[in-house]
Amino acid sequence: MTVNNLRPLKILGFIYVATILVFIAISLHTWGADDDKYFSDALLNRSLFEFLDIRYHTWTGRILIEGIMVLTINHPWFFKFIIPLSLCVMAASLVSLSSKGRKVGLLSFCLSITLLLLINGDVMGEASWWVTGSYNYLQPIAAGLLSLAIFYYHRNGPVWTKALALALLVFACFNEIYSILFAVPAIVAITYARKGYDKYSAIYFIAAALTTAFALTAPGNRERFYKETSRWFPDFPNFNIIDKVALGFDRLSSHITEPNVLLLVLMAVLVACIVLQKKNITGLQMLCMSALAFKFALFFVFTRYSFPLKAFTHFEFLDFGNVADIKFFFPYVFSLFILFTCISLMTSICDSVEDLINLPVIFILGIASVVMMGLSPTVYASSFRVVFIFDLSVIYIIMYMIFNKLPLKD
Repeated sequence: MTVNNLRPLKILGFIYVATILVFIAISLHTWGADDDKYFSDALLNRSLFEFLDIRYHTWTGRILIEGIMVLTINHPWFFKFIIPLSLCVMAASLVSLSSKGRKVGLLSFCLSITLLLLINGDVMGEASWWVTGSYNYLQPIAAGLLSLAIFYYHRNGPVWTKALALALLVFACFNEIYSILFAVPAIVAITYARKGYDKYSAIYFIAAALTTAFALTAPGNRERFYKETSRWFPDFPNFNIIDKVALGFDRLSSHITEPNVLLLVLMAVLVACIVLQKKNITGLQMLCMSALAFKFALFFVFTRYSFPLKAFTHFEFLDFGNVADIKFFFPYVFSLFILFTCISLMTSICDSVEDLINLPVIFILGIASVVMMGLSPTVYASSFRVVFIFDLSVIYIIMYMIFNKLPLKD
């Protein structure tokens, strides 16, 4: 396309993004109950430091996140600005990281925004549009992704960019799951890939490790575990590690089995990468793609009372009343089969160690981010937001394949 042909598309892209951000901003508000009310009233009869001390010793190590939350949640202008901004930062950072620093334009940014909005509404509602949820998920993860992009591509830039990357990293690492599974491994991988064994890399890694350790070792974590166990899952202490992993997988299987447009996009792009690479398609690849085609077709079938269909589309959570029901067996097996199929196909299009890290490894870490929730008695009480990081890993993989296996030019 010529520059003149692209200009109208870029104008339309700008209108598209602006419309999204404006309507998100004007729609955001706190609820006068539950967590929103608790944090809104947190400083009524105590100082900030008193509140953080109580939370640190009785509930959580996420004191930086909660400190910022209680200082700003009563100012609607702040979260009406910061949540759309975080969405933009997340979209831009995903573009930067997945395109390996290549110069891309507004249309790639529009693609990233669109993929984020394809995450199931319940997940985005809890992790992004719910004000309290955004402080714990959208905002720190967006900060973390931007920090990694700076660390990757601007590590030799001016001092202020290094300081900004460090500050954003510390904030992000108070989300422990993101820090353990993505931030810390990414720092190691980037340092190795860039051969950047300098003082700044060491400081950057130590900052992430210390922040994560601080958040994980807070005495409130243990107190919270006991309280949440008695409240949500009294029998949880009797479960062994296999039982707990099974709970986490049950949560993931439900997300894979339910109507999930983002997963369909992943499968479509994955198949396109294999077909359009013009290589000889093996029998195993054909079998795997057939399985994805079967899964894709199930999305469009709406025969509500079909028992055979429910064997593959039953996405209710497990409970003790139906733990022995055979209808749960088929969705579990099918979900596992789809996961292994995606991993197999991703591996088959990898041409380097870098591809392996950015495709199947990222996907496996995304799976682990949900399965790990089985180690918490709130695996079900935490509801839909626990799959947010998994969905972000799916978006990253989609964009990595588009930019590097199916190159797009803005």
